[in-house]
Order: sequence, then C-alpha cells, then structure tokens
Amino acid sequence: MAAEDLGLFLVWLKFGSKEATGVDQPSGWGLVLPGPGAEAVRQPARIENVLTGVRQFLLHGITVKAVPARVMPQLYEVAEDWELPPEARDVEATGYRMRPRHRVKALREKGEQARPATPDWIREGGLNHDSPPVAVDVGRCHMAGKCRPARTCRPMVPARSTTVSAMTPAARTTWSRAAWGGPPAAAAQPVAALGLCAPAVYTAEAWDVPFEDGNGRFSGIMRRPDSWREAPALEALRAHEGRAVLAVPGTDAVIPSAVTEAVQDALAARAQYTRFDLPDAQHQLGMWFRDHGDHRREFVEAVLTGLEDRGWTATRAWVAKQLGNGRSVADLRLLSGGWSSQMRRLTLDDGTDLVQRTFVKPFFRHHGPGLLAREASVLALLAGQDGIPAPGFVAVDAPAEHCDHPTLLMSALPGRVRVDEDDLDRRLDLLAAQLVRVHGVVPAERPRPYQAWTSPELVRTPDGPLWERAADVIRCDPPPYEGCFLHRDFHPGNVLFTGIGPGLRITGVVDWVETSWGPADLDVAHCSTALALLHGPAYGLDFRERYEAHGGRDRVRPDARQIFKISSLPFDAYLGHTPIRRCPASG
Repeated sequence: MAAEDLGLFLVWLKFGSKEATGVDQPSGWGLVLPGPGAEAVRQPARIENVLTGVRQFLLHGITVKAVPARVMPQLYEVAEDWELPPEARDVEATGYRMRPRHRVKALREKGEQARPATPDWIREGGLNHDSPPVAVDVGRCHMAGKCRPARTCRPMVPARSTTVSAMTPAARTTWSRAAWGGPPAAAAQPVAALGLCAPAVYTAEAWDVPFEDGNGRFSGIMRRPDSWREAPALEALRAHEGRAVLAVPGTDAVIPSAVTEAVQDALAARAQYTRFDLPDAQHQLGMWFRDHGDHRREFVEAVLTGLEDRGWTATRAWVAKQLGNGRSVADLRLLSGGWSSQMRRLTLDDGTDLVQRTFVKPFFRHHGPGLLAREASVLALLAGQDGIPAPGFVAVDAPAEHCDHPTLLMSALPGRVRVDEDDLDRRLDLLAAQLVRVHGVVPAERPRPYQAWTSPELVRTPDGPLWERAADVIRCDPPPYEGCFLHRDFHPGNVLFTGIGPGLRITGVVDWVETSWGPADLDVAHCSTALALLHGPAYGLDFRERYEAHGGRDRVRPDARQIFKISSLPFDAYLGHTPIRRCPASG
C-alpha cells in the first residue's frame, strides 16, 4: 500500500468486509461501495491501531533505508528542525514529526471523549545511536494510570502522565511487569532514565475498573480519601535507581499536590532525581511541550543526561578523583534510612568502606551547601575528640559544582542500629553517657545557634486542653540557658552498636548536619521523645535521670525546662510518625 493512498486505505478498513472486498475471490474481483448509511465493519479504535502499525512499519523502512525518505511527509506533518539540538538535526531517517496526517477520531471507552488528540512531538530518531532506546508515551489521560499489556512495544510507567523512558529492549517487559504488578526487584531495574509529567498514581483496585461517566465505581474509588497512597506505583518508582525527572506545572487542577509530593519522595529515594518546574504551565504538559520547544528540549535533555552511569556520571567521576592512588569503587549499595538524603556504602577495591551522602530532594538540595559544609567541619573537629566515634571526613562538594547533587564522602563505621527490646536498659545507659560526652565538646569556634523545629503557627495537634497548653508554652520566649555543643538529632536511629550483654558498646554516632549551640535539654528531650515512641512513655521520662546520672548538667532553670521539652515534641506523632528505625550508615 503506497503511503499517499492512506486515505483510501481508511475507507477500505472501515467498510471492507470479505464480501465487499472479495478477499476470497480471484484478484481484482472485489470493490468497496459503501452507500449512504452503510454500517462500518471495524470500529474507529481498531482502525487507528492498524494505522499506527502501518506508520511504524513504514518508519522502520525509512530508518533502514528500505523506504525512501520522501514518504515521511506523506505520513506526518513535518516541521523544520532548526529548534532541535545540533546533534539531532539533519537526520533524514525521521525528520521532525509534528502529528500524523491520517487519524480516526475515536470515542474511547475509558473517558478520552473530551481529551485533545495526543501530540506526537517527540523526535524518536537520531538520539539512540549510542544509548539505550527511548520510548515515549505522551499525555494520554484516558490511560489514567492503567497497565498496558506486557506484550506492548513501548513501556508505560505506573502513572498517568507524559512519560519518557530510556531502557534496553530486552528489559521493557520486565519493567512493565514489575512497575504494575510484581514487587520491586533487582530484575526490574533496567531503566536508565525516566521522565514523568504531572503524573497521577492509583490504587491497584482501580486498574481494571472502566472510567464510565464520572459517577461510577472508578470515580468512587478515586474519591475515597487518600486511596492513592495504596498505589503499588509508588513502590515501583521508589525502586528506580537511574535518572528521574519530574515535570511539575505551576497550576494543576487535576493532580493534588500531595500526590505530586509523594511521587517526588518516591523518586528521590534512590534515583538521580531532578524536579523540572514549569511555573506558567497547567496540567496537560504534552500540549505545553508541543507549543514550547525550548522547554521540550530542556526536559528531554534532562532525562537523557548521563545514561551511561544511569544519571550519576558527574558524581562517580568526582568520587573517583577523591579516591586517588589508583583506587576504585568495587561495589556500591544503597543503605536503608536516610529520610533527608540518599546514603550509599562504597566498597573500594582495597577493601575500604566509605559512605556517600547525597541530597536529592529539592528542599534539602537547596539547603545542601550549608548542611554539608557544617557536617564536614564538624567531622573534622570530632576527629580529635576522645569518646565520640564519628565518621572520618573524606571529601565534600557542598554546592554540587562537580557532582550531580550536593555530596559528602566519609568513612563507614561498624555496627548497626538497635531498636529492639534486648539489652534495652544497658543501651539506654550507653546512650545517656554518649550524649554527655557530646555535650562536653568545646570547639574552638562555636557552631551556629540552635534553630527551633516547630512554632505555634505550624503545629498540628488533636483537640484537647493538654495539647492547647503545650502549644501555648512554645509561644513563650526562650528562657536564659547555659549553652553547649549539641548534636541536635540525637536518637537511637543515629547511633550504632556492636556486641551483646556485657560486650555491648557504641561504635558510631552519625548524622551531624544539624549540629548547633544551645541548651542540652533540646538533645535530651529529643531523644526522650524518640524513646517514648519506640519503647513506651516510661523509658522516655526516665532518660533525663540516666543523663544526669552519667554527669549531664542541668543547664536550665527547672521552671523553664518545659519550654525546651515541649519544643522537641513531635506534634504530628499522633498521626503515626515514628523515628527512623534503621540508620543509613549502618547498612
């Protein structure tokens, strides 16, 4: 079938029954003669699928030069390529396709009736000669987080969105299966890069439910408060360790901000993540990218950055330079914990273990230069302190001048976090004694004054007079106090132990990014709160006595101490929040 005859081919597909076309008769017998009101033998969606297959078949022929390039403008409206990056111009095999010339306006069963046609603006050729193939799915909102069959030729990420992903061909089915149904696993990590645009995620209960008219079962599931939090898609995104870019419109009347933040947190858990903000755009980013070539190009370039190292090219080059002496990284694994940052354990070829802290979340990336510069200086200070087993400082790129994100490299410490009930009294005594030693550090230059972590305007509390009184207390000005060196985030999740029984001992205190100067009660109360949440109120209330029994000084008037105690309370603890139960540096 010649490309220029696709219009006639549409008529043949719509009305061409066996009787009309004469496919069972000798050549030249059949005719297609639909009269007024004739009944179609194929539905529009089926015709559109066939057309798509024909276009892709001809595109392949153009790419391998079995079909002349002049066929391209017969299939697509073709624009000039002056907007494209230089390396993507003058690619005869594909041109710069805007949209197909022949389309069938089909009413979709899953709610696409009112949706605009899918823009076909992504250039698929000329980008993959030296990198994994790029698969594109643009803004098809009728999919609404649904799973494509595993046999599909292009993968669909587990979200409703415009998506761009780069992967090896053999890996596509594996990723599709893991993203939609199976648990995240090592085999589900072939994706080098992933781009999402204003995505939604849905509970698995909604996958096989039709959209209907907006008042059916699907809408009921969607309207159930926080049903999206059950979406397996979040776990699949959390398992992704390659490049990830999330495009976020300035105004989105479709996707709640809480969903966007959950997707961001999932991607920031392991991936080399970047948030791509478009302040003037609205939800349908596929249409926005179609009309804004500069943003389109920046987004695609961001997704395809550093594919050779799954997005971590700059960071890995910086780490290699810091090692020196011909040493190299033999093994790397992501560590558990690390709510504010990604923590990785690097094992070198000489057996040395290091820990790499990387700030990826936008908030912490913004504050990363100050946080990592402070931690680097504190680690250097503590290297000469007896009785405080802190990591050794190796290198830092706080402003991310050389790395993909703000990064700190330090030594790994032995031991693990203990939050079980065994040896609990012994562990709490060791924690109290360790905190006394931390407060005894006298630096040549004081760290910054402490910062309050809550305020009356920000607290969230249940109803009741006791909580109201607690909120009133923190409205008071801080009382006078005798300051000391604070860890500021001292709790069982940031302390490593080895041994059992009489051999139990502390081998590491980690996470020094919030080090401050202030009243000791802040550290004592913070750790007490964590102990109360982990082991019960009695252990939290008892911790101050243990602290003082090991030499901790009372540096605040007793009548004013409650201000610092209440300032350290987690006012959202009643929502189920608990301290980190595994330390990132513990493995």
